[in-house]
Amino acid sequence: MRVIIASGLSGNEKKRTIFAIAKDIAAKGSNLAVVLTEADEHDVKSEIIDVPGIHPREMISSCVPCSFQFDLINEIEKIRKIPDVEFIIIELPFSSIPNDIQEALENMNYEDMTFAPLLYVIDAKQMESSITKIPKLIKTQITNSQILSINTDDASAEKISALSSTLKDMNPSANVVDFSLNSKGQDFENLISLFNN
Repeated sequence: MRVIIASGLSGNEKKRTIFAIAKDIAAKGSNLAVVLTEADEHDVKSEIIDVPGIHPREMISSCVPCSFQFDLINEIEKIRKIPDVEFIIIELPFSSIPNDIQEALENMNYEDMTFAPLLYVIDAKQMESSITKIPKLIKTQITNSQILSINTDDASAEKISALSSTLKDMNPSANVVDFSLNSKGQDFENLISLFNN
């Protein structure tokens, strides 16, 4: 069972990226669970409810910092009872630190569980491209992550270039992947391939 942990700013773009990844994995013949942890004001989850092979799981916690890890482990236990689930994608709440969540799951010593590189989801039109304007929490999440995915839809080439440069300065060892969520294409396939590393 391969676990993909995805963090990023709250909002539809993070969910849409997670759902696009889930649909791609399902289309290639794998069963997976998607753990949704943030409120869905625009019913974005309807994009995956009826997709064969995808098991959406809602886990909205009212007290994220104090109960999230406990609630997530309980949810993982339930998912492990679903037949043939090969992947779990976990949408982290905005305030969570990816390394802390992965460590908590690793401490459960599930023999059949492996972890994909940590993913940080970025919407180029929403994210600041100057390091000095990026809040400390977001910097921590970015430096914790091994994949920094940038949805380039509706953003200028100049903004995308500046943001990519900033991210590479903040986390030189991460894979920075630009792609269009609207058109997918080879760049999106490159992102998907990183989850098997």
